[in-house]
Amino acid sequence: MSKMLSLVFLLVGAWASLKPLVSIARTVDLGVHVESIDVARKRIALANLEIYADKKVYVAGRCVGDGSMSIFLVDVYDWADEVWWIEDNERLADMTICLSGDIQDWNDNAR
Repeated sequence: MSKMLSLVFLLVGAWASLKPLVSIARTVDLGVHVESIDVARKRIALANLEIYADKKVYVAGRCVGDGSMSIFLVDVYDWADEVWWIEDNERLADMTICLSGDIQDWNDNAR
């Protein structure tokens, strides 16, 4: 009986330690991999005014590994597949993203 109880406590402890990882993963809708050359799947412009944006995105931080969608940042809205506004409030954003790849390029283009 004591072995069974020890096993239950071990499993509950393991589950509790994994729970924060699961909740973090749920907050990110899309992992974005920033490319420094135009070989990416999507061209994105970062809006300097919210009214120009197709979507509002909240950046949750760095991705673990590479993001699932690769993007190339462009300066001209007409060259972009989508225009994104970087939202500071997660609740007001259309989607939450994490970043990987050329994050310095993202930071240079962010407002």
